[in-house]
Amino acid sequence: MKLSKFIIALALTAVTGTSCNDYLDEEIVSGATAGSYIVDANGLTGVVNAAYAPLRTYYGQELGFVLTEFGVDTYTHGRDGSFIDVNQYNPGLSPSLSILSTLWTNFYKGISTCNTAIDRAPAIGNITDQLRSQRVAEARYLRALYYFVLVQTFGDIPLSLNEIKDVRTETIRVNAEKIYTDAILPDLEYAVTNLPRTQSDYGRATQAAAKMLLARVQMVRKNWVEVEKLSNSVIKDYNFSLQDSYSGIFDINNQKNSEVIWAVNYNSTALLNGTGNQSHLYFIMVYDGEKGMQRDILNGRPFNRFKLTPYGNSLFDNKADKRYVEGFQRVYYANNRTTAPAGMNLGDTAVFITTDIVPASVRATKKYAIYDLNDINSQTVRTKFLTNIKFLDPKRSSVTAVEGSKDFIVFRIAEAYLNLAEAQLMQSRPDDATATINILRKKRSMPGFDLSIGAGQMNMEFILDERGRELYGEMQRWFDLKRTGTLIERVKKYNPDAMAGIKDYHVLRPIPQSEIDRSSNKVDQNLGYN
Repeated sequence: MKLSKFIIALALTAVTGTSCNDYLDEEIVSGATAGSYIVDANGLTGVVNAAYAPLRTYYGQELGFVLTEFGVDTYTHGRDGSFIDVNQYNPGLSPSLSILSTLWTNFYKGISTCNTAIDRAPAIGNITDQLRSQRVAEARYLRALYYFVLVQTFGDIPLSLNEIKDVRTETIRVNAEKIYTDAILPDLEYAVTNLPRTQSDYGRATQAAAKMLLARVQMVRKNWVEVEKLSNSVIKDYNFSLQDSYSGIFDINNQKNSEVIWAVNYNSTALLNGTGNQSHLYFIMVYDGEKGMQRDILNGRPFNRFKLTPYGNSLFDNKADKRYVEGFQRVYYANNRTTAPAGMNLGDTAVFITTDIVPASVRATKKYAIYDLNDINSQTVRTKFLTNIKFLDPKRSSVTAVEGSKDFIVFRIAEAYLNLAEAQLMQSRPDDATATINILRKKRSMPGFDLSIGAGQMNMEFILDERGRELYGEMQRWFDLKRTGTLIERVKKYNPDAMAGIKDYHVLRPIPQSEIDRSSNKVDQNLGYN
């Protein structure tokens, strides 16, 4: 049943009512205080529900994409949009950057909510021990996730593991290692032990989700034995499986499919959806000015923020790889008779995009526009590129609507195969890593093709390439490059817009200036930022 949420004391929310949808949703209602509300099972459940709320300020939002898909090797900026400085590593990537303070504030609110639930749970009556431990496990899973994103982003950060009941004005940065050992790792170990395999409310944390998050943490810490153990368990001990269709993973009519381990919920009810999942806006080329085309709901509203780099375009076999053939919109069909050229009917091809080189003689024979590899790699014209279809939302209420209803997938089973292969490679077992990666690559092969590789091709560069092919746009790339120590090298090599600006200190983001300004003590800034 769907659980709704209340705001409690500006930071917490609580549950009220149910409906016939099995999604974890939100509504904003003010009223109760934490002390008066968290007295029984419903109160604890409501506060834990509230702890999920900050996820929607990051996953599926421009903030999250900017901090994870800009300034990497696979994506660069299109023509439009804010925060291009983050991609270019220009002075605009500074402590005053608004998205940094937004991330910091919202995720620490989430941590505060988790702390309240965890601290108050032992004293709550009228609740079974099983439900109590399950709700605490959800809160500890979420707290670990918030801390993990923050510590990867900023390095040393404040650590609080208890409910704050008084006013605190100091910002005490704690060594990142302590964040891992005192918070993230014990929280996830508890979550793995106490979370159920499945949840009746879709969107709640599960045991497999906790294992996936713990695997990501152990990859950062280079604990490859644990990464292998966790990834093998997710692959073998649950009912997840690779989909035959790559596009089907992201089909809005097929959201609870066998690849999805855990997703952040959105929905189509305006009262409950807030600003909605806005990821559908950012990866679309400008198609609506082409002859025979006009903007529509199906093709999306082109904010034109993120386009593949030349390296990103080079990753895919454009005939054999489903991740290219099914993962990008390469054809636009005429939907505007007024601007269609002579001989073009509604439904005919109006625009074709390809990573091949198309000779002028071939273009001259076509009524439709063609954009080939030279066009989409252009540093001058940034409006034509392969549109990432993972986030398209054809169920939006109107052509201009930004409030998408599609869930945002955080963990899926394909990542477990990638993690497992990397763990095997890092333990000097390239043959095992090759066998693992080939399970994924065979599933991603178009009919009549086989993308399998030989053991001689298996190395860390191939793993990073494969992660780029599989997970493009899914808010992991900056973290992947950082944890593998390849961010500076690969950005300088592959991102023409960022190569001149990136410096060694850019493996961390600056501490938000707003946090420094409101602190009563002196807070040291990360190296390199003024």
